[in-house]
Amino acid sequence: MLLDQLRGYHDGWQAAPIPAAWQEILINVLPDLGAVRNGVPEGGAVHPPLQADEEQPHIFRAFRNLPPEAVHTVVIGQDPYPEVQRATGRAFEDWGVPELDFSPSLKRLLQSALTCQNPGLNADQNDTGWQEIREEVTAQLANRQAMTAYFDRLAAQGVLFLNAAWTCSAVPVGLPKTEKDRISSAHRVFWRPVMQKLIADLAALEQPIAFILLGKTAQNLLSGIEGVFRHSAVVPNNHPGRPAYFGDNPFCRLNAAQEQLAGAEIQWWAPQELPPAGPNVGGDP
Repeated sequence: MLLDQLRGYHDGWQAAPIPAAWQEILINVLPDLGAVRNGVPEGGAVHPPLQADEEQPHIFRAFRNLPPEAVHTVVIGQDPYPEVQRATGRAFEDWGVPELDFSPSLKRLLQSALTCQNPGLNADQNDTGWQEIREEVTAQLANRQAMTAYFDRLAAQGVLFLNAAWTCSAVPVGLPKTEKDRISSAHRVFWRPVMQKLIADLAALEQPIAFILLGKTAQNLLSGIEGVFRHSAVVPNNHPGRPAYFGDNPFCRLNAAQEQLAGAEIQWWAPQELPPAGPNVGGDP
């Protein structure tokens, strides 16, 4: 059962390689094993792993090279990719390229990113906008190494990409939707106290922080967190996994909030000269 699979994450939490800069926030909170009910089917293997080589997928990957005092923007999604080869531990970072193309969620986020940097592009209104940017994105994010570099460049600007649930189960083909939903819900309630503590502690820091909450699951994390958003901004939006995501560009809205908070904007799409595309690096997750 899933309860037994998650027990290893719960029991190994305080001995896990929590990045030193984040230990004060994360060491005194535990995932909520008691919220996971008996009888939830386990599906496939739980991923990403609790710990791994620094360059491999693991649940603390989002914090690489990004201490709390450097965070200026927090992007919160929903769940890791259900495909093991995609999920890295950093929300929306997709290691499925090039074999699996780009995930639908990442496509839509990149449509927003490129249009925010180039307003005349107008590629952020619907799914057909992907064709306007596909060639540039495919050239820039040709493999895992390039994908990692892109998200690392955003981290260097203080952007932290997290999911409401830090783990996911690879769900067997043919499993009824009700059972899939039970599995996803179990992962989310398991990680909820960790995410709520992290959000509250970041919001209480001295530097202004803008939170972009993508979908109801992310937005519901704010329930019960009060009195800490003194100099923060909250930007809710539909999740990019849903067609209703399109509307006012969430990255442009977040940049407007950042401009008011800190007088600075995030460069959501900053192309760089990359080495020729070669094989994926880091091996299979």
